[in-house]
Amino acid sequence: MSVEAPYQACPHHKYSAVKFVKFSIFKWLKKYCEMVRFSITKYKRLNKEGENIADIFNQDILIVLYCLLLLYINVTYLIDYSYIQEKLKNISNDEIEINIGGFRVIFLRLAFQFIRSWLIYFITYPLVGTPFIIILLSIFIIVDSYDAIYHFKVEKIRKSKIPLIRSIFDTIFVFIFMVYYIVNFVL
Repeated sequence: MSVEAPYQACPHHKYSAVKFVKFSIFKWLKKYCEMVRFSITKYKRLNKEGENIADIFNQDILIVLYCLLLLYINVTYLIDYSYIQEKLKNISNDEIEINIGGFRVIFLRLAFQFIRSWLIYFITYPLVGTPFIIILLSIFIIVDSYDAIYHFKVEKIRKSKIPLIRSIFDTIFVFIFMVYYIVNFVL
């Protein structure tokens, strides 16, 4: 059975399965970001006492603290990268007691990527409003999913440069966004 089999029954369907999945992910991301933009504009309305509802949550402090936490995580990873690679050379697949290719571990890796990387792009898009951020986010989701699914052996993890490149890019992006946010929204 080929990948195209489910779509062969529908002759007017011109997309392959891969194009359909990519289109669905992009469509979902666009819909989600529009929903987030709507909710942020909804919270900027005034309550009955004339206060801004967003002031209750003090989102400025939370966003800056989240950016500082991300900078700390990414910078410490970049500092410890050579040490991590050195320790990975001494480990083989036989020494690992859990199945790092299992569904739960893949899900945990993707959940960590969501908290460490993807969430800042979801926060950034409604505040900045450029579609370039959505394109970056969709590329990063695909790359991180590929890394989590196909790099499940220690040898592949050792050879992969995806986490290093992503940490460098995320560090630069978070720093630029934090400066932009402080200058435009806090000050």
